[in-house]
Amino acid sequence: MWPHIRQSLLHTLENIETFHKPFASNSRQLGFLSAAVGVFIGMIVFFIVAFLNGSSDKLEEAGSLTVTTFAEGITCGVHIMVLASAFIAARMLKSGEPAATQFGPGDLQPEGRKFFNPGIVITLILYAAYEFLRLLTYANEESFSYNTIYSIAVHSWVLSVVFNAFEAVTAIMTVLVVMKSAGRKINDSGRPALFAASTILFFWIKLIQVLVSLTTAMVTTPFLALMPNETLAYLFSGGITVLIYVSAMIPCAAIAASAAVTAIDMQFDLETQARQ
Repeated sequence: MWPHIRQSLLHTLENIETFHKPFASNSRQLGFLSAAVGVFIGMIVFFIVAFLNGSSDKLEEAGSLTVTTFAEGITCGVHIMVLASAFIAARMLKSGEPAATQFGPGDLQPEGRKFFNPGIVITLILYAAYEFLRLLTYANEESFSYNTIYSIAVHSWVLSVVFNAFEAVTAIMTVLVVMKSAGRKINDSGRPALFAASTILFFWIKLIQVLVSLTTAMVTTPFLALMPNETLAYLFSGGITVLIYVSAMIPCAAIAASAAVTAIDMQFDLETQARQ
């Protein structure tokens, strides 16, 4: 497995070196646009889940329904941004394609577009499941102490598993969309390439989260006390989070694009071994 990851990392670095400067401006525009759309969708999904879960009234009574909805919408928005990086990755694989035009679904081939919409749907389903479990804790926190089978510890573990599945599926679907758009088959050479790039992208997302947490703790939090109200504080914190993810879009795209090239390398190796 390590040789596949090493190949994917090498192609990732090559993509970043080649495309970082020419793609930087348009990638930022795509990042902010996809974040805005993703946050809006995430807020709608969260509000629906909160309403069905019966937590909306409690959040409203606490005066935090709007703020919480926005904060949770950011979680959805940044993952939609990662999926949108597939547009940049598809352009990277088009040799010599200029970056003068905006990135968008038109950069994907029809086969890739077929997988993009299901990827969004699956990601939103897992996001909704994650938010449902979070709100379940909020709405039924006292009942966990009386339940010896499904305790708060077990619930926290389930919540962690669902959130990691949410991120893993985001990474896998992003890479899969790019590979399908590039015409790569998920066969003996495609599967290891898909798994290697998805693994790298998953841990890259985790690394971004660590950076967001450190920035929030060291930079953002001291400014929050200066904000006149809680809403502005969350807007400021959310803006910082989006900026960090926007700056990470080209590496996300470079990782996804590396899978298509790695699949070719592996196919060549398999054919060489077969002839020997």
